[in-house]
Amino acid sequence: MNNIVISSSFDNQPGLAPHLKIIPAAHVIEIAKPVAATVSTPPSIATGYDWQTIQLTDGSGTMSGSDRSGAQGWSMDITIKGVTPLQQSGTQQLLYDLASFESVIVICDDMQGRRRLCGTKESPLKFSYREVNDKKNNGYEVTMS
Repeated sequence: MNNIVISSSFDNQPGLAPHLKIIPAAHVIEIAKPVAATVSTPPSIATGYDWQTIQLTDGSGTMSGSDRSGAQGWSMDITIKGVTPLQQSGTQQLLYDLASFESVIVICDDMQGRRRLCGTKESPLKFSYREVNDKKNNGYEVTMS
């Protein structure tokens, strides 16, 4: 796995590559401490589990975020959104399973080719989805924030 950037100056991305790697936070054992905002080893995951891939409709993926400083130190509020096509086999079951865990960790690639690790065991992203059927999309909108 390539190095994963954990950016301390988050720049909002107009788009994401058309896939997300996602795993319930409960299945992650450890994430290495970043050095110079980069993690060079993949997160350790529990035996018997693996990253799941969610394919997104081209052009539907977005990632936005903002820096936040509080009593517990610096953190980032991140939101990742995209639409996964309705006709993909197994998509509905995968989304249902991920929503049942609610807390997830995501690896995504931005349009500049940087791999991003979003969420930690201590501060995972909340996963949700809903069906969309309009002129632009026919599938499930997934949101992680």
